[in-house]
Amino acid sequence: IQSGKGDDGFEARNLTMFGCTYTEGVDSAPSGVAFFLFHGRISHCIVRDCSNALSVGFIGGTGVIDNCLFYNNSYSTAQVNTLNGRGGPHAIVNCTFVAGGASASKPNVSVPAEDAEEAKVVNCVDCGSTVPVSGPAGCFINCPAVGTQAFVDYPNDFSPFDAALWDAGVDVSEYGVPGAAVDLAGRRRVVGTRIDIGAYEQQ
Repeated sequence: IQSGKGDDGFEARNLTMFGCTYTEGVDSAPSGVAFFLFHGRISHCIVRDCSNALSVGFIGGTGVIDNCLFYNNSYSTAQVNTLNGRGGPHAIVNCTFVAGGASASKPNVSVPAEDAEEAKVVNCVDCGSTVPVSGPAGCFINCPAVGTQAFVDYPNDFSPFDAALWDAGVDVSEYGVPGAAVDLAGRRRVVGTRIDIGAYEQQ
């Protein structure tokens, strides 16, 4: 899926993807096996068991990725790369990233130094990577690295079992991202005093 780039493949300007599962995609092209999001939004989606020579996906422009799960993907740079200096603020919020296999030595999210002013990664859970994130520290807000024991029933249920993730999120509207009414499982997004960290809310 390509949104707003328009050089090849499928282009959907200001695309909104909601409730989709992308699985077992394999591609050797450098533009991301699942998506190249320049504008628009990918929300409440699952990207799992995919393989790419570079990355599962890219985000730039005014794109937003929220309440998504990235699990057991294979890549050589990062599960998601942001695009340096490409046309406006972009954000990845309340996502759960779980690395696996040979890619466990690669970051879940990578932000180049040139993108420090525009990219924000907020309230995301990083699991399974020896280098959870890569890039300027100021781009990553409230994104703890956890072990598999932090989930209710890994790998079947990625709801937060670790109390440190409960009610620990920050208000994403501060970063120009609309809040979601439900989590990735379709349950109420805020149960306690504040949103939980990650794509799932402890009920």
